[in-house]
Amino acid sequence: VSMMTYQHTFLYGIYPPNDSITITSLDQCQSLCLKDPLCTAVTYLNDGTAQCRVKTSQYITGYFHPSLTSISYVKICLDPLAVLPNNPPSANPLSAFLPSSVDNRSNRISVHSLTAAVISSICVFFVLQIVVGLWLYKRRVISLRRQASSAFTGSSSTGLVRWTYAEIKELTGNFKHQLGPHSYKAMLKDSRPAVVKLLLFPLESRKFRARVSVLGSIYHKHLVKLEGYCCDPGHRFLVYEFLKNGSLDACLKNPKLCKRLTWRRRTAICLGVAKAISYLHTECREFISHGDLTLGNVILDENLEAKVSEFGLGKLDIEASAAERGAEKDVGDFGKLVLALITGHQGNNEDLCEWTYNKWISGYGWRVVDKRIEGDIDFEELERALRIAYWCLQVDERMRPSMGEVVNVLEGTLSVDPPPPPFACQRDLHEEGSMESDLEP
Repeated sequence: VSMMTYQHTFLYGIYPPNDSITITSLDQCQSLCLKDPLCTAVTYLNDGTAQCRVKTSQYITGYFHPSLTSISYVKICLDPLAVLPNNPPSANPLSAFLPSSVDNRSNRISVHSLTAAVISSICVFFVLQIVVGLWLYKRRVISLRRQASSAFTGSSSTGLVRWTYAEIKELTGNFKHQLGPHSYKAMLKDSRPAVVKLLLFPLESRKFRARVSVLGSIYHKHLVKLEGYCCDPGHRFLVYEFLKNGSLDACLKNPKLCKRLTWRRRTAICLGVAKAISYLHTECREFISHGDLTLGNVILDENLEAKVSEFGLGKLDIEASAAERGAEKDVGDFGKLVLALITGHQGNNEDLCEWTYNKWISGYGWRVVDKRIEGDIDFEELERALRIAYWCLQVDERMRPSMGEVVNVLEGTLSVDPPPPPFACQRDLHEEGSMESDLEP
């Protein structure tokens, strides 16, 4: 190892710039670099300060000028070379490994290394920018999803949860378990079962959410709780609580469950449904009609207590809202439900109504009772139930009672007169025999 001398030259390390400064003589400065295996170059400031600047960096640059008094030494290797470099003479002692200087411009060492470092730094900068941008975008998407999922929750008075269509598919197992027409069983994140109802009618998103929020604010012992909804483009779903024993329609068809529907339970179901519809009509902030009260929309819990489901869907269906007749339709539907529950028949409502009325008016009302009912039957309750059912089914809707009056009659706190025939054109009594053979169990 030897040292190459460069007069009027000042060198400094650039990567990393870790020069060490020692006050010493010129000879000692050169000797310090020779003895230090990490030293690559040294610059002695021959300006009276006696500073010896030792460089241990692999990347060095500097500048040359005749006015400089500093002297630099660069450590070179004495290993044998196949060919000695033949550099043309130059006034600049750094010309062997530095770009040529023009006039008084500085010369640079390791231009390729410096260029590579700059390019690498630029690439790293842009990569970091892309990574940070993607991270911020992902956080933004997650935040928007959380906001959408938490709509009408938290501080919202309704407590409804909004799910995306993808989440609805996940909750239902891609609509694997169908419970009824457009109804599917789902499992919520907290392991609670639920029922997902597909809505086929279109409604603008803002109006749909506003009307669903009204339904979500309704709470009653005999109404199925609305848990949330989906309002993605092209997809409208309502999510209800799940009740163990399913619909009243299914229970009447199930021999095992039907045996549990005693007379006492059936009258309790009628009263519970009547209270629920009365609440919708008179005790909510605005009138709400069920619009489609059937055995399939009365759900039984584990104790066979009735809860009314899918109430107020007419508020979501534009066509149904336009054709809605108000409370009278719910009252008529309730009359049909009472007769179906008492008789156990789920066929033609008009035929059932006429057959049971003819039996009742002839003094044989007890013969219409479902033969599958086990235990005693309260004939006073049966009389009240049949009378109020026929009043509910009057063709002249002005003669129909309110649901509040129906509740009072079923509870026995209000008397009820015998109703007139509930049909517009009563059939001849001689047809009763054929009707009885068709409807009696």
